[in-house]
Amino acid sequence: MTAVAASSTAMAAIIGNSTALNAVVSSQTAMTAIAKAPVAMAAIWKNNTAVQKVQANSTAWATFTGASTSVMGKTVAILAGLNPDDYANMTTIAASSTAMAAVAASQTAMAAVAASTTAVSAMAASATAKAALLASSLVKVYSWSSSKWTANPLTAVSGKGLLLKIQITNNAGSWSLPGTNNHKVLLDGSAFTATNGHSTANIYQQSTNAVIDESVRRYNSSIQVYLYNATQITYIPC
Repeated sequence: MTAVAASSTAMAAIIGNSTALNAVVSSQTAMTAIAKAPVAMAAIWKNNTAVQKVQANSTAWATFTGASTSVMGKTVAILAGLNPDDYANMTTIAASSTAMAAVAASQTAMAAVAASTTAVSAMAASATAKAALLASSLVKVYSWSSSKWTANPLTAVSGKGLLLKIQITNNAGSWSLPGTNNHKVLLDGSAFTATNGHSTANIYQQSTNAVIDESVRRYNSSIQVYLYNATQITYIPC
């Protein structure tokens, strides 16, 4: 299986044959070999049917998305149209402005990044990567601009993706600073510690245009909010 996983021709044949693909997804040995082969990983990511087959098997999906940083780096490079030999791992991808420009422009590469804890961690640790993601054409922005509370909680974003930034754009309530006033941003229903050091269960109020959080965080089902002051949430659905 190792030789098969390293061959783009062999992988294309498997992906094009439903019976063969089902057999591979059901085999831990086969999936382990695929998770060690960037060619095989990229071949699956390029085919929506294959991705769905792997996702439907929790064991296979865990193996597939648990690939090492070296495999993920080369996989993401292939998906972004780069030479995988130029990048040793996800850290080198995240540190390269050239690589990140290509990755951030590719919906398929971003889907692979978002599914991998290793890849997301590399992005979050790199200022170069974060800047490229914020500049991506794939970026979406949720804005709350009214001087009134949203529903508690309001589902601002549904689906999977990467949260990149939370910023208060106007302290419309003229609340005293510093302080907390029950603002919330939840990923998959849970709060987290923002880059300003405070929990998003009760966002720490700062001045207008203050950045509450600026990292790379994965969400698998939703971004929910409870907001009064004008706020922008920047994300990439993937």
